[in-house]
Amino acid sequence: MRQMNIRLVLASLTLALCTVSAARAQTSPFQAIVVPSCGAISGLVPNEPHMGYMDAQGRLCTSGSAGGSAGATDTVVKSSPTSRSGSIAAGGTAQVLMPANAARRGFIFQNQSVADLYINETGTAAPDQSSLRLAAGAYYTPPQQQSSTGAVSIFGSTTGQAFFAREF
Repeated sequence: MRQMNIRLVLASLTLALCTVSAARAQTSPFQAIVVPSCGAISGLVPNEPHMGYMDAQGRLCTSGSAGGSAGATDTVVKSSPTSRSGSIAAGGTAQVLMPANAARRGFIFQNQSVADLYINETGTAAPDQSSLRLAAGAYYTPPQQQSSTGAVSIFGSTTGQAFFAREF
């Protein structure tokens, strides 16, 4: 009975996460579901990264055997995260968020300021259609297969706008 209650709570949390994900779809094209252990996920393709899931330590999940069932070997994409968090040094001027990095597997970014920030993975960020606009509190993680290894640029209109960023 207790195990059934735990499953019901987990199902409710998953539904809540999906609802929040749908509501944030305009500002966050990708969101990860945090699981206690990557081996607890069912229906995974063997040895393939699963960008929708990360373990409690923030590592992306893969599974050594399909289904994440008993006997599965939990593995993660191997990389050490590097903090790229900071703030806008000079409002109205683009700056480098992350330098080019051939070993980059991905990144996560969150706007922690009260105004819009813009990021660009292919050129210089600007407050226009060439850059991804992230409203206050919004976050973004590109799909692994689409994560650029080139420099990532950021633009904020006001000096001191804070942001969180991790590169892995």
